[in-house]
Amino acid sequence: MVPFRYEKFLEDLIFLVESGDIPMSRIDDAVERILRVKFIAGLFEHPLTDRSLLDTMGSKIHREFAREAVRKSLVLLKNGKDPNKPFLPLDRSARRILVAGSHADDLGYQCGGWTMTWHGSSGNITTGMLYRFYCKELLKLKPEDEYFCYCLFGKFFKDKPVLQCRKRTISSNIVPI
Repeated sequence: MVPFRYEKFLEDLIFLVESGDIPMSRIDDAVERILRVKFIAGLFEHPLTDRSLLDTMGSKIHREFAREAVRKSLVLLKNGKDPNKPFLPLDRSARRILVAGSHADDLGYQCGGWTMTWHGSSGNITTGMLYRFYCKELLKLKPEDEYFCYCLFGKFFKDKPVLQCRKRTISSNIVPI
């Protein structure tokens, strides 16, 4: 993994090697394994990318491919507590939807790490579709049908605006993000 402050990491690593806490053979082994993978991948035979393809990065076809990958890879880990009343599949005839969670309205968090930066970042870091809009599109909701509520789950039952939101969406499909 990449350390947050690589300069400090290098300083500490050099100190630990010089003090004998980390043997130099451990460093040699790690470097050898990294270089072996790079040689097998052919990174030293063709180290540069084909810059003629640069204009296709982020193109419409790339974004469609990425959306398809997301559709196929999203996983819901639990289907309710009562097997006789499953939560899934969501009711496609629902006219209201509650999209809740700290990542519900933040494209940067939805993209995750390595999209633009190592750990990812919040905000509109790139172009894309927020989950709340994707849900709206998927269910073919009209503007008057959709109801969006952004909240942190810890505050879901406490904050007055969130309680109003919850009352308004009682019979909604719920999509936690």
